[in-house]
Amino acid sequence: SIALMIDQRVSEGKKIKFFDHEAYTTTIPAQLIKKFGCDVIPVHIERNKRYHFNIKFFEPISFDKNKSIMQVTLELNKILEKMILKNPDQWIWTHNVGLSDYCKSALTKVCEIKSVNGRCLKSSPVSAIN
Repeated sequence: SIALMIDQRVSEGKKIKFFDHEAYTTTIPAQLIKKFGCDVIPVHIERNKRYHFNIKFFEPISFDKNKSIMQVTLELNKILEKMILKNPDQWIWTHNVGLSDYCKSALTKVCEIKSVNGRCLKSSPVSAIN
């Protein structure tokens, strides 16, 4: 098993839509999917108390072998968007550069976001992954 955090800012990769904006996105997960035909199991972690978390493992997702690396990466970004929208203030983005602008421009379309010191702080409820 391999675990990958796909929401990390990368300076290399491909520009793929993420919240309707082109963002450099790693294609490594899609490359692994294409090469080995493996399924993806999305995982969502949410803090519910200071030291307590809920971890949800979703059903495995299989990708059509005819889909391109770009198409698979876009689908993965859409899954990630839904997870973030479930509770945007808990999205941890470890790269502060441009995060304030990112929150304002990308997430404001679907929920109220305030950004202070590169951290999304407030959101209104939005439906996400079931």
